[in-house]
Amino acid sequence: MLSALITAAARVRWRQTGEATLHWASLSAVEHVHETTGWRLESIETGRDLAARLQTETTLSDSGVSDQVLNTVATRTGQSDGPG
Repeated sequence: MLSALITAAARVRWRQTGEATLHWASLSAVEHVHETTGWRLESIETGRDLAARLQTETTLSDSGVSDQVLNTVATRTGQSDGPG
């Protein structure tokens, strides 16, 4: 029950902030979209991989974490690394 409540709260927050939530996205589709829109994909993790990495020193469970969730880190190609 608590897990469902947390998930619902996260979805509401994502909608409020404009965070993109794409329900059609497979790993290959995400890679393709980044490549064709000028983004260099730095890393991509499934929800379970992300949870495992972030909870290494906690007692939290990854029960209910979906491998359908993909977390990406990308850099816009052609952008400078900072002011200059």
